[in-house]
Amino acid sequence: MPVIERYPYVTEQAYRSKSASAYRPSKKAINDVPSALLFDDPAVLLNFVSSLSSPDQLLNVTSLRVQFNFACDRRQSAHHNIVTGISILVRHCSSLQVLSLYWEGLPSSVLSGASFSLSTFQSWMVVDVNTINFLNSQPELRTLDLKEWGRHLPPRHPGSTASSSSAVRRRAMAPEPPSLAPGALPNLVEFSGHAEVASQLAAGRPLQVVTLSEGFDAGTTGEEWREIMAGLGQSTHWVSNLSVATLETFSLEMLAEIGRHLHALETLRLRVHRAPYVSELFHWDHWKNYVLPLVELEHIEIELVEDWRMQSQTLTAHPVACNLPTIDHIRQWHRTCPMLLSASVRISGGPKLIHWEWRNLSWIDRLRQR
Repeated sequence: MPVIERYPYVTEQAYRSKSASAYRPSKKAINDVPSALLFDDPAVLLNFVSSLSSPDQLLNVTSLRVQFNFACDRRQSAHHNIVTGISILVRHCSSLQVLSLYWEGLPSSVLSGASFSLSTFQSWMVVDVNTINFLNSQPELRTLDLKEWGRHLPPRHPGSTASSSSAVRRRAMAPEPPSLAPGALPNLVEFSGHAEVASQLAAGRPLQVVTLSEGFDAGTTGEEWREIMAGLGQSTHWVSNLSVATLETFSLEMLAEIGRHLHALETLRLRVHRAPYVSELFHWDHWKNYVLPLVELEHIEIELVEDWRMQSQTLTAHPVACNLPTIDHIRQWHRTCPMLLSASVRISGGPKLIHWEWRNLSWIDRLRQR
C-alpha cells in the first residue's frame, strides 16, 4: 500500500505518542541518520518520518533540503501529510544550519517551533508575518534566498502614460509587506531575491554578495535602477559580487550607476535580453568610460538571453555574433580596471562566445586553447 495512503493524517500528537511508546534506539542507531538530508520525493520523506522511533535521531542533522516539482495544495490530504512531515523535521532538527525548502506554496507555518540557528535559509514559501518572525529569530543567518519576498509588488514606472499611472496606482494600493525588526539579520552577507528587498536589506547589514533575480521588466526606469544601486551602496561592508537577472533593457548609464555606488565591486554578472532593448550593451568602445569607478573589478560575465524574434536565425547570423568585445576592448577595460582577471560573454543555455583571462601578464583566449 502506498505510504501516503498508509498515513492519511500524520499529526504531531500521533508522532509524539508513537515516539513515547517506541523502542529507543542505541546511540549507534541515532548516528545512522546522516547529517545532511535531501528529499525530492514526497513518499520517501513520509516514509522516513514514519520510520523514526525518536526525535533524538534527528539531533545530528545540520542540513535539510526539500525540493518538489509540483505546487503545494493543502486542500489535498496527501499534500497535508507532506506539510506535516516537513513540520516534524523542522521542529526536531534542532541542530540545523542549512535549510532549503523548495516547494512552491509551502505554508510558513512549517517554521513554527523551530529551535535552530541557521547560517543559510532558502525557500519558495510565501513571505508573511510568520516568515518575518522566523527571520527575526535568526541572528546568525548569513545567506538568504527568498524569491517570493517582494514579488507581490507591482512594478513602479513613474510617468505620464496611462499604463505608467495605472502601475503607480496599483503599487500604492498594494499591501505593505511585513517588515523586519530593527537590527534583525545583523550578519547577513548574501541575499538572492527581489531588487527592492535587496536594496532595503543592505542598509545597516554587511551585505557582500547580491543576486537580483526579480524586480525588473522592460519598463524599468533609470531612476528606479539608481535607487536600487544607491540602496545596495548602504551596506556596512562593500558589495563585492553583484549578479543581475534578467534585464529586458540595459543602458550604459545603468552601468555607470553600478560604478557610482558599488566602488569595491569585484565580480559583475549581467543577464540581459539581447533584443530589442539592449543595443547600448554592445557599445563596447564606451565601456571603458563607464566602468572607470570600478577599480577593484576582477570578473565581468555577460549572459545573453535568446529573444523569440531571433530564435530562427543561426548563431553566426546574430548581430551579437559579429559585435563582441575584442582583445582591444579587453585591454582598454584592463587599463581602467587594473585588477581585471577575466571577461566573458555567453548565450543563455548555450556556448560561451568569448572568454578572456589575464595570465602571466597577458590576455589569453581560453576558447582557442581548448
